[in-house]
Amino acid sequence: MANTSGGSRTDWGDIEFPPDTVTVPELSVFVLRHFLIVFVAVAIAGAAAFAYVKTATPLYTARAQLLVDPKSSQPTREELQSSAIDAAQIESQLVVLRSERIARAVIEQLGLLDNPAFMKPPGPDVPRPIALQRALGVFSGRLDARRSGFSYVIDLSFSSPDPKLAALVANTTADIYIRDQLESRTLTARAGSDWLESRVAKLREQMNAAALALQEFKAGRSYAAYRPSDAGGDPALDGPAAGQGGADPGAVGQGSAGQLADDRNTLEELESTALAYKKIYESALQGYAEVLQRQSNPLVETRLLTPATIPLDKSHPRSKLILAFGLLLGGVVGVGAAVLRENLDTSIRSVRHANQKLGRLCLGALPRIHRSGSARWSPRHSFDRGLGTLLAGLKRRYGRPSLECFTANEELGGDPFLNALANVSTTLVARARAEAQRTRAIGVTSALAGEGKTTVAGNLACLLAASGVRVLVIDADLQRCAMTAAADVSEQQPGLLQILLEDRRVSECATPVPRTHIELVPTRQFTSAISEALLGSGAMMRCLDEALLSHDLVVVDLPALEQSSGAIAMGPLLDGVLVVVEWGRTPAQLITEAVDRLESTGSAVLGTVLNKAA
Repeated sequence: MANTSGGSRTDWGDIEFPPDTVTVPELSVFVLRHFLIVFVAVAIAGAAAFAYVKTATPLYTARAQLLVDPKSSQPTREELQSSAIDAAQIESQLVVLRSERIARAVIEQLGLLDNPAFMKPPGPDVPRPIALQRALGVFSGRLDARRSGFSYVIDLSFSSPDPKLAALVANTTADIYIRDQLESRTLTARAGSDWLESRVAKLREQMNAAALALQEFKAGRSYAAYRPSDAGGDPALDGPAAGQGGADPGAVGQGSAGQLADDRNTLEELESTALAYKKIYESALQGYAEVLQRQSNPLVETRLLTPATIPLDKSHPRSKLILAFGLLLGGVVGVGAAVLRENLDTSIRSVRHANQKLGRLCLGALPRIHRSGSARWSPRHSFDRGLGTLLAGLKRRYGRPSLECFTANEELGGDPFLNALANVSTTLVARARAEAQRTRAIGVTSALAGEGKTTVAGNLACLLAASGVRVLVIDADLQRCAMTAAADVSEQQPGLLQILLEDRRVSECATPVPRTHIELVPTRQFTSAISEALLGSGAMMRCLDEALLSHDLVVVDLPALEQSSGAIAMGPLLDGVLVVVEWGRTPAQLITEAVDRLESTGSAVLGTVLNKAA
């Protein structure tokens, strides 16, 4: 029997499928499919974060506040011109707070070298300078000083496993810093006062010398010689030279005028010098008085605003934040692993993907068979079902599976598998009618063994037989014989081998399957080299012709393509071949190659069917 298709075959490569877009159902399927990966990643990250929180040494942070106020000290005249403190001054104070001098003073005052809450006490063989350097490193790592915004407030904090020690160190650091500021200003004021004192003494001597020179100059001159007479006469005539009667009046007048000009210049210079020294002396004396007043009452520009109190809650580790971050990190890693696995997965996981990746029509997706009847849920039933799923997976990988290939009459109804299979059957029949094809002999195969082709073939036959179609199922898988094993046919029953090798009639070898409306031509395991040739022989063609005389539809369970070339040999004798693809297992490239092999040898591929969809 040659291929009896009434029309031309469909060129599936010319079909345009919808674009690759992600829908909400597919996203839900993605989440459910990779839920275990995400859950494990979140669980591992959460457990690691929880272990870290439980094993990490808790630290308590005590905080104090210092106020840098330029108005708190007694300002000098230069400081009165600008009362603002620039950022450089605040940064300088922060550097002083973090300096080694302050840290060394705190360590020595509190005896932190021998405090186990601060650091591990050094051994007797460790020199004290080395131990002090280690203590300084620990101290600088736990001390924090920073400016609070743009204000004049400095936030000082210290962390320690002991909350009392944290508060004590923070307050001691603030006190030593303020004391250091007080001492530095006192020393500065004392040094300034000593210098001003010597300067004032020197200026006093210079001022006294200038005043004395002025007085001596005035004492050696007669003020009358420089004043005009009341009668309006010549001042030179009233001088000591007036009594000299023989002198030349003109010569005497000229000499007195020159001497008078020189004396006046000298007097003005002496008076200016004396006045300048007096002003300088008074200014220095005023500054000296200010320095003495500041030295007697030194006020620093930094004061303790808020002392540190004993912290009640630990600051490290932050349990809630670390746990939340761990869970978030685990979720991100889990989703990333799921996306990576999804991208690396070349298997088919939806009808749309099957249409796009394979370029062939996918007739539908069949869920896994879970027929538990109306039994209610129970822990034992759930355990048995999970154990059964595990055993079924092991059997599929390492042994012959026990398949539920035939649907009993009473089970036809609300089964999800049967509903999906009915949609596949309806699509198949409708497409055959639209293309004017006669599909009375259908083969069912798969690229790999264990993908469920026998289950699909048997249940499809039962479904069609329940609608009144006379269906004959032929078990052509000469290696696995899964259909025959599922029907539990007696070993004495003749089958396909007898038809092909002994020229038996189909009516003699066909046997009804209990509780169904179908008939089955069983087979026995036949591993001869001629098994593939038998499936494509004239005897096989005669078998199909005879079967179609008494039946409306023949469903052939073909061997998987990876096991033998029986499907390749028998495909051209059938009206079409269905290729069963296991959801999430079979690579798309392998399916494409299998379909290409079938079509290249003259087989008409009706489409693909996704099986065991989640």
